[in-house]
Amino acid sequence: MDIAAHVTFYYIESRLKYINRVLQNLSAIPHNIKVFIYSNKKFDLSSNFENIEIDVVPFNFLDNRRRLKSLYRFVPLTLKQHVDPYYLTWKNRKHVKALIDRYDVQIYLEDDIGVTNKTFEYWKNFKDACISSDFNLGFLRFEVDEDNNKLFCTDLSKAPQKIIDIGDQLFLLNDVNVYCGFWIYDKEELMKFVKTSEWDFRFNRYDVREKSGIGWHGVDMTRYRGTVIPLIKLENNTYVVHDDCKVHHFPNNYIGHKYYCAVEFPFQLKAVTENIIQNA
Repeated sequence: MDIAAHVTFYYIESRLKYINRVLQNLSAIPHNIKVFIYSNKKFDLSSNFENIEIDVVPFNFLDNRRRLKSLYRFVPLTLKQHVDPYYLTWKNRKHVKALIDRYDVQIYLEDDIGVTNKTFEYWKNFKDACISSDFNLGFLRFEVDEDNNKLFCTDLSKAPQKIIDIGDQLFLLNDVNVYCGFWIYDKEELMKFVKTSEWDFRFNRYDVREKSGIGWHGVDMTRYRGTVIPLIKLENNTYVVHDDCKVHHFPNNYIGHKYYCAVEFPFQLKAVTENIIQNA
């Protein structure tokens, strides 16, 4: 299997450690992987991983967003994409589309997201059942509270409660926050995505950078009925979210936030059968 991974990296030397962790995690996936790193400058990034090839794709920005602050809302989009480095996150799209016949799987991820082989196997195991029922397989970003040795869901202010029955598998419907900082699609699903207006960022609710990371499963998008996460049965009608749905947000900078990181990972649900809202 051939995989392309697309990483946005606005060059800050102190964040190179995250890029190296991203590459280390990707290298554990036992397939041939081409990693495209989209950056505001060309830099050397050597790789000792036999299955990974790296290409740094540089883009130049005038970086005048602050100077244009008072007039920014009047600046046309075509100009913003040259002066505002936030639009670096959009630069991967034409490359993804051009490579669509070349790769079996393509991944977009931010420069601090820990996509591992467990992540990839989880996606392979559950994505077909979800897609066949028009659901998106979900992931949860987590951060580490090192003081208390606990994991917390980066993007959840509360735990979702609704359950979807897809075949013989129960899934948790994430109707709280589906953002996870990356997306992954096989060739067939991606071919459908690139034909939509949403591929060209014509949708609302998300800021410039988040528009790339949300993929095709954002709020009010047209493809999926919802985003779901498989549940594992414990005892006494209690279930827990599948452990491999988690991806590490390396900086751990939401720990202690008044809104985010409010739900410990993994979280359990009780009386699950009473919360099933539909059979898919």
